[in-house]
Order: sequence, then C-alpha cells, then structure tokens
Amino acid sequence: MIPYILYLIILFIVDITLFRLSINSYRNRENDAFLNNIIHSMTLLIALLVSLLGPNRDLILIYPFELYIIFFTIPFYIIFYILVKLERKRVQRNRSRLKDIEIDEKTMRELPFKYEVYRKLTHLVVIFICFVYFLFSVLVKLLVDFIINLFPDFFYELLAGESIINLSSVEFAQYLVLFLTSISLIGLLTADYVRIIYPEDYPFKTVNRLLRRKELKTRIGPHISMAVGTMSIVLIFGPLTRNGPLIVCAAILMSNIGDSTANLVGRYRGHHKIRGGKKSYEGLIMGILSSFSSGVLFLLYIFYIFPDVIILPSVFIVPLVVSLVLGLIDYLDVSIDDNLTYLLATSVLVYLLL
Repeated sequence: MIPYILYLIILFIVDITLFRLSINSYRNRENDAFLNNIIHSMTLLIALLVSLLGPNRDLILIYPFELYIIFFTIPFYIIFYILVKLERKRVQRNRSRLKDIEIDEKTMRELPFKYEVYRKLTHLVVIFICFVYFLFSVLVKLLVDFIINLFPDFFYELLAGESIINLSSVEFAQYLVLFLTSISLIGLLTADYVRIIYPEDYPFKTVNRLLRRKELKTRIGPHISMAVGTMSIVLIFGPLTRNGPLIVCAAILMSNIGDSTANLVGRYRGHHKIRGGKKSYEGLIMGILSSFSSGVLFLLYIFYIFPDVIILPSVFIVPLVVSLVLGLIDYLDVSIDDNLTYLLATSVLVYLLL
C-alpha cells in the first residue's frame, strides 16, 4: 500500500507543478499561456478525482507497477539534477549558449516544415499506445506472463507475478498504459518546468527548435498536453464502462491522425488561409477526411471482431460527428492546445454516441 500512496503523491505533485506553471504565466501576463496551463492542471485533477472517487473506485495502479514508477522517479531526478548542474556550469563559462533561446524567440516566426514533421512523429508514439491498449493487449499479456514465469520463485514474487498473471488482458493493458503515461508525464513535465522557470539551466536547449513561438516562454509544451490528455482519458473512460478501451483507442486514433494531417497538409499545400492566419482550408478539410476515414476503418475492424460491441450504423455516424467537431475546434483555433482538446472532445463524443 505504501508504494501506491507514494505514487498518488507523485501524481498530485505533477498536478501542483502544472498549477505552479499556470501561476507563473499569470504573473508574466501571458493570458493564453495561463488559460492553457490551468486547463491542463484542472483536467488532470478532475481525472484523478474521478478515478479515485468515481463509482468503481478501483486502484489507479496495482503492485508492482507503482513500485516500478518509484524506481524510475528516484534515479531520473538524480540524473536530471546532474544534467541541470552541468548545464549551469557550461552557461556560466560561455554565455553565448543562450543564443538558442534568443534566436528562436526573436526571429522564428514559423517552424520549418521538417520540424513540423518531427513534432507529429510524437503522435505515432501515442497511436502505438493505442494499439498496445486495445489491439495488442492479449499478445502483450501473454508475452509478459511468459517472461515472468522464466524467473525463479524469488524474482517471481518480487515481480508480483501472480497478481499480474491473474489480470485479464484488458485490465493488464489499462495498468500498463497508465504506467507508461505516468513515467512519460513525470519525466517530460520535470524537463519542461526547468525550461520555463530556469531557462538558462535547461539542458536540452536544442529541443526549443521544435517549439512554436507561443510555446517558448511560459506555456507548457505540446508533449505535455499529449501526456496529460492521454492519461486523463484513460483514467476517466478506461474503467468507466466495458467499452472503455474502445473509447480511448478511437479518441487517440481519430484525434491524432486528424490533427497531424491537418497540420502537415495545411503547411505544405495550404493556399487558402483561414481568417488570414496560419491555418488553411485545405488542411482543415483533409483533417476532417482523415479523422473520419481512420475512425470508420477502426470501428469496422471492431464491428468485424466484436459484433456485439457496436452496431453497423455507429461505424459511420460516430466518426462523422467526431470529425466534424474536430474540424470546428480547428477552425475556431482556441487557445487551449489541440493535443488536449481533441482527445477530450473525441473521447466524450465516442462515449455518448456508442
């Protein structure tokens, strides 16, 4: 029970860190960054409370997953602290190291296309989580069971082999995805906190080249939005209904493919700008079409494998409604990072329509 309590403390520290970054944006009078950051903090807090106090009230993680997170957190903080100290010494020796921040902030109006591609490659990681969570859960569970049984009895007990083997494939996938997103959020947010609060000490300054101009000051990075969004919908919808994994996977797939397509097509082939901004109608239309197509293909697969889970009209109605709503969000260009708004909107719609 102690590892689980420590894990919960870590998660609430993560949420407090997001709130601290929100206050920092407010003090710097960056209203858009403040709104974006505080919404992320509130979203994660609500997801944690729903998971802890909701009707199911299941443990967010079971042993030994929370223990593994603690084993990750301690050495990570030590290593990251050393990197920060080394970077501080390098900056003190050579102040010109700050040019990475100054050049990006003052002159970079628009990211080069190749950097946009690099940014969207991170979406493939989230889509992979989707496959692990739903499509490959049985295979991953069988593989883990096989590996655990190879260890002697002492290591078998240490790895909590019995408790893991007794889990169903869906339950195991739920815990595995939360484990992966937890360590991702802890590591990424720690680095982003240093980037925002102590920019001179940030040891990964070259990563700033992948950030848009509005993300270079006090606004959290898009990777944090992706981690918060993914973890939140897994916490809320994963154990909520028997269709939880379906809701999560459909949301991840349609939102990420639609967002990536809209951005890349808009940047490469976009000629008709929306309200004179950076987004284009070409990107908007292709984002809607790709989101709809990916949703239909995914739900057709589900209908073929699990015909009792979804009815045929929903295979087309759900992606149609979701893709149109995502297109509306894209058109309105709200201040909140679309990595969060897309995931939340998609998961809620899929939950209501299925």
